[in-house]
Amino acid sequence: MAVVMVYPDKRYIHWDPLHPGKAIGLNVWERVWTKSAIGITKKEFRRRAGLINKLLDSYRKEGHRVYWAVFSEDCNSNVPERKSIHPVYKVRSKDTIIPVGVSYRKLNQELQYPDAKKVLEGIDLGERAIFGGFHESDCVGKFASAACELGVPVTIDNFLTEGWFGRLDDSLRQDMYAYQIRKGDLDAEMHEDDPEEEKLRIFESRLTAEDLALRR
Repeated sequence: MAVVMVYPDKRYIHWDPLHPGKAIGLNVWERVWTKSAIGITKKEFRRRAGLINKLLDSYRKEGHRVYWAVFSEDCNSNVPERKSIHPVYKVRSKDTIIPVGVSYRKLNQELQYPDAKKVLEGIDLGERAIFGGFHESDCVGKFASAACELGVPVTIDNFLTEGWFGRLDDSLRQDMYAYQIRKGDLDAEMHEDDPEEEKLRIFESRLTAEDLALRR
């Protein structure tokens, strides 16, 4: 069994110089939230963002091997561009980093997509493959479709795609609501959902209340 993370790339998370509107802008979110009234530190913001690794660890415990499918170096398609992996992701010692055969520039400027089937034929997908990374409706979907062609049952886990970062932002909004309730700026009776319960719902209970507790 395998988890394949497609393009866990800092240019898709911070800022994509070729397609500025396509990046998550996580560094901007960090500045916004760490300047908010609820007192989130950079350390806490990054800890919360990094909880995606707990989900990956859960797959590892189930026996999945994690593969990081990254862009190739411009000058050598056989060499993975390791430095492009965003630090929010923790690559474990038993994981495997694989080059996809095209560079970031070739994909984003020349629209040269990698041969996803060929890339996947070079790894052991096992009985089931989970896909995450960027972007769910584009490259992640193409890799998942290629695995299907190879006869492997697949799942795209939205929690491991760009969807994770939207959930992160939603969870911090719940922390803001909780702060406003404590301050008396928001009527708890008028706010139908308990913020702490709502955080668990956002992550469909794949994280615990302790994971999501705001740490100072």
